[in-house]
Amino acid sequence: MHSLYRFILAGILNTSFGFLITLLLLSILPFKFYISMALASICGVVFNFFSFQRLAFKSKFSFKIMGNFFSAYLIIYLLNILFMSILINMGFNKFSAFIISFPFVVIITYFLNKQYVFKT
Repeated sequence: MHSLYRFILAGILNTSFGFLITLLLLSILPFKFYISMALASICGVVFNFFSFQRLAFKSKFSFKIMGNFFSAYLIIYLLNILFMSILINMGFNKFSAFIISFPFVVIITYFLNKQYVFKT
């Protein structure tokens, strides 16, 4: 299977997992939205690292790659919180803010993984 197709497949899998786990945690946890987002991000990052490493890029495990991956996802988390905070302050609820910011965060995630983490 061509690497582009593997990347798209892993991206669909990761995006679906991240989207669903985030909605689930936003729904069931009575905390501020950023705590639910942090927990969802941790679950998603671990899942994403192994799916991208094994499925999309077929790379061997490396602590350097893992460190780069986690630092990229910290940036992604902070940007997501920033986008959501802006939208919530504009009057959107936390679910709408998440859904609106989601496509932008996915695009940023792709470029950080491609240019910084896995450098393919």
